[in-house]
Amino acid sequence: MSLKCFQLFYVIPLAFGLMHCASADNISLGVHGQLQGTIEPSASEGMIQLRSPLAADPLLVKKDTISSLKFSNPKQVAKLPQVIRLKNGDQLPIEIESFSNNVLRFISPWNTTHDLEKNRIDSLSLGTSDSKILYSGPKQKEWNLSDGCKFNDGVVQFGSSGQASWQVPKLPSRHIITCNLDFKSDGNIKIIIASDSAQPYSSEMSGYTITMNQETLQMTRNLKAGKKIYLLNDQKFLSQEKISQPLSLELRVDQDNRMLQLFINGKSVRNSIMDPEQTGEMPKGVNYHLMCNGRQQETQLNQFTISDWNSNLATSIAEKRLSTKTDMLYDIESNHCSGELVAITKGAEKKITFSNPHSPAPIELPFQSAAILYFSGETTKPDGSFIIRTSGAGTLHVTEYQLNDGMVKTKHSIIGDLAIPLSHIEEISRSWRSIFLFFPSLLSHHHFLK
Repeated sequence: MSLKCFQLFYVIPLAFGLMHCASADNISLGVHGQLQGTIEPSASEGMIQLRSPLAADPLLVKKDTISSLKFSNPKQVAKLPQVIRLKNGDQLPIEIESFSNNVLRFISPWNTTHDLEKNRIDSLSLGTSDSKILYSGPKQKEWNLSDGCKFNDGVVQFGSSGQASWQVPKLPSRHIITCNLDFKSDGNIKIIIASDSAQPYSSEMSGYTITMNQETLQMTRNLKAGKKIYLLNDQKFLSQEKISQPLSLELRVDQDNRMLQLFINGKSVRNSIMDPEQTGEMPKGVNYHLMCNGRQQETQLNQFTISDWNSNLATSIAEKRLSTKTDMLYDIESNHCSGELVAITKGAEKKITFSNPHSPAPIELPFQSAAILYFSGETTKPDGSFIIRTSGAGTLHVTEYQLNDGMVKTKHSIIGDLAIPLSHIEEISRSWRSIFLFFPSLLSHHHFLK
């Protein structure tokens, strides 16, 4: 059954929306609503098929009216040990096989092997080994919800406003906090971290508060007597980076060095947020709170985890790139040198060979002792009408894609032809560069079919 009448765009999203099915895929039609069900490939060209229990036959949705596809059950793949960042800003978790003759060979999350020339790569993050999960939620029996909030299939749903509070066990000095949220443009989110007060509005609490809306991203250090110090006040990041929903917030805490790092959807907001000495001991409270308010649609919290953080990498990951004229290598102790990557070789012990103009012979470093490799050359802006987000915080900009045989088939401007299993896809959305082409398309459909 195809959508012959444009008025159905207003009716079907409402009917599907009543399902509130946490396991449903989602097709967003921009300003014209959403459809929920199971996204499937279509034999009809230019169409995406959606199967729903509310319709006897699958729905065929015109591809050029779709702003995003969100898949409800992406595969929870094992975390790969390295991350590649390309010259256009795209990134992917990978496993490095080797590097020789200026060509990197790596394995993708879906177990395909690729060769890539060095001049197409911006950096390799090497110290991303698996972390131990110390706490995970939401937990219905342990979390306290205010009126207007509810648990729904492992997800906390907030109405127009609400509050959730919970406690975590004592944490090591270095840990990573990850929070996955879905909130609308008119929503305001406040997260209180490591508070020593079970009451979120206490004026006598210590801890950190992260405040977000569509325009502002703030982080404060809470002190006694209602005082606070602004550690971060960014009015541009969320809008400039065009952060999409759902939103993954990651805060890395290094109490020994009084340093924090903040990432949103895999993008670094600030690599070195310092908690001043004059604030006293770093917050170590066990209380966490999330408050939100919005005028229209509900906010959802679907994951909250705390994991340990490899202590050797705490300083080196925070290093900033010093030059784009040469390759740069940082080790886990924050030592660095400039020069050129010669090789990454496998054997009894995987190692990195790096040449330095001030050294008579190339430097050899055990692979596990390296943290980051930066490659020479300037970066470019991503180009493509669509953004494919994969499990493990992968981001790929592409010009076109097809759903076929359980795969997303596309051609990436740097990596080349890709066939990504649907089980690895979290979302396919239009890039902001293509939005101006997308909305006129919707308007033309509206006037033609009305």
